[in-house]
This record gives sequence, structure tokens and C-alpha cells, in this order.
Amino acid sequence: MQLKLTIYQGDVNTAYLNALLGIKQYLEDLDGYPCDEDGMVYMIDKALYGLKLSGREWNTEVNAWFL
Repeated sequence: MQLKLTIYQGDVNTAYLNALLGIKQYLEDLDGYPCDEDGMVYMIDKALYGLKLSGREWNTEVNAWFL
């Protein structure tokens, strides 16, 4: 049975970087990045490449948009 449907595809540039994190995530101070105090940490609220949660958070956000 042929439904004669058209298939579309696309790509989202920097997809992982567009997703908000659902939990609090912290980074220690980074080498080469200016820091006000020793031992300072940064709270991040958006997904980054390399985080284990990034793929899931992006998938959750895209699914919510499509549905």
C-alpha cells in the first residue's frame, strides 16, 4: 500500500547548546578563563557538548516542541 507521503529532513545547528538543563550542574574554574576567586565554581543552565545529560535534554525539548 502506497501512501504518497513526502519526507522532509533538517538539521539544527548547535542543537545540544539550545537545550536547558533540568538539574543544577556546576563546573570548576577553567584554565585560561579569568576567575575572581580561587576555587570558584560556575553554575550552567544550558547543555554543553560532553555532558552526559545533553543528548537527553535536547531530545526532551524537541519532543515537547513536536508534540
